[in-house]
Amino acid sequence: MLELDGCAATAAIRESTDAGTVPIIAVTARAMPDDRARSLAADTDDDTCLIAIELLAGESPDTAKGV
Repeated sequence: MLELDGCAATAAIRESTDAGTVPIIAVTARAMPDDRARSLAADTDDDTCLIAIELLAGESPDTAKGV
């Protein structure tokens, strides 16, 4: 079980003294309509979805998910 979700982890990183300028990119499934808004509200610099990463890696989304 995770101790922190992505929003809490982002907050913890931002609160550390030396990590204020660390870029944080949220990776979500974008399954929910408000995923991007929640990521940006948590002070991430940007967000992307898992399918975009799979495509950049040269995998088809179906193959990457084992479908």
